[in-house]
Amino acid sequence: MKSKLYQFNEAPVIVFLASLVLSFALPYDTVSRYALYIAFYLSVIYIFIRRNSIRNRELILPLVIILFGVFEILWAELSKSIEYNIVNIEYIRSAKRMISCAVILFHLISIKNRVGKKTLFLCGFMLFTSYFYLSFSGIYYYMQTGQRIGFGMAATIGGYIYTVQALLVMYIVSVSKIKYSDILLIVLALFTFYVVIMTETRAIIIIYPFCVFLLFIKSKIINIKSLLVLTAFVAAGVGTNLISLQPIISRMDSTVYEVNAYQGGAVGTSLGARFSLWKAGLHIISEHPYGVSADERNMLAREYIIKEQYSNPTALSALEFHLHNDIINIGSLQGVAGILFLLIFYISMIYYSAIMTKSVLVSALLMIPTIFFGLSDTLLYSNKYMYVMLLSFVFYFLFTCIKNRDSQEENKK
Repeated sequence: MKSKLYQFNEAPVIVFLASLVLSFALPYDTVSRYALYIAFYLSVIYIFIRRNSIRNRELILPLVIILFGVFEILWAELSKSIEYNIVNIEYIRSAKRMISCAVILFHLISIKNRVGKKTLFLCGFMLFTSYFYLSFSGIYYYMQTGQRIGFGMAATIGGYIYTVQALLVMYIVSVSKIKYSDILLIVLALFTFYVVIMTETRAIIIIYPFCVFLLFIKSKIINIKSLLVLTAFVAAGVGTNLISLQPIISRMDSTVYEVNAYQGGAVGTSLGARFSLWKAGLHIISEHPYGVSADERNMLAREYIIKEQYSNPTALSALEFHLHNDIINIGSLQGVAGILFLLIFYISMIYYSAIMTKSVLVSALLMIPTIFFGLSDTLLYSNKYMYVMLLSFVFYFLFTCIKNRDSQEENKK
């Protein structure tokens, strides 16, 4: 039995399950969650079976993620909350999925040569199909309701996850040998931006064009021809009202208004609530550097907002969940130690994603959005974003390995 298990190539099964996790993360959470757990259990079994072929240097990044997840669980278990126990539960869920993804990542790193082109082609097709399904369903929802697209979630977190998946799909197209891939990339970039506009999420509208620009530069498709094609598509879209810039203009206008309003003492806006929450969180970190429970954090934040932030009603209503900033939120709960773990996680992901893929682009496409989104929201509070981001890195890594392998074979010829 052990011999048969050892001879069996589990890599395609685990990679296929990982693609299921990403493909169904937004539309069908149950399928996504069970696929993640099956992939995790298979990875644990085969890590044990193939333990003799494991190299220590492949363990560093997964170990950092696992330690971070363990720290999150320990804090949640030791800092019991009564009124706001949901905060502890969400951090535990997020940590468990982070640990699961770290184990899957570690296993696939050690057996990357067992993953073939056909497997990745099938997974890429699934991700491509999921991307178009989400895009068209989002557009349909917006046209029917006129409300911000959230893909079944809040518009912010749903938009973040969609953006991460869209960038992965575009990267797969850029490294695959597809005819007219340059034009396809331009079409995908514009189509995605069309959907992104409908999320009306400021952070995405700002950072998405920057990530696409980096992808275009690295893919070497920024030239006169591509710029003319891009200009023609944009002009046609705006001219026929297929692309409306009004949501962008509206969000930018509201940003300026809300900043000015906050400075004038009118704090009850979306940005005003964030400013109040951030100041409350920073105050708590300075007063309690070793961390507090969610109950105590929320009580202290409420007192600060009432006293120092004009009893900001919008901030007080949002306080139940988080402080709209990953670093401040984790620091207000888990203290300086939590901030250090988060920063080490960021640095490790940036460094090792670049080292492992031999591509700064992968690190940029994955971590620039994650860090930027985390400045105005709390991604660690959303277990779904964390496992989508980490498993996206798995596919960045595998597709880059295939690309590098093909390049080496061509050079030998």
